[in-house]
Amino acid sequence: MLMQGPIRVLTERVMSRGFEPTVGRLLEQMRSTVSKQPGLISVETLGDAQDYHHQVTISQWRTQKEYLAWRDSEEYKKLSNALSEVLDQPNCKTRILHAPRDDIFLL
Repeated sequence: MLMQGPIRVLTERVMSRGFEPTVGRLLEQMRSTVSKQPGLISVETLGDAQDYHHQVTISQWRTQKEYLAWRDSEEYKKLSNALSEVLDQPNCKTRILHAPRDDIFLL
């Protein structure tokens, strides 16, 4: 069952040492491509302050359906496969998140 309303997608990647320039180029290609996708609201990439090889990308989408269309696209698969070749952990860890239904404080 698809979630209703806006979602955020958290993607974690760990770069292989020595491949930083390659990963940077591939992430820039992915950012350029994803920025044209229907439903994308925002995207940002953050590096771990203790280990810059560990990066997290947070994207926000209008709907889960629009995100899944991007994730299942040939463009995404091509870039994702190229990235997997230069990561310590070949597949990224991705989680789809949404705001709680009730207005509660979570800490």
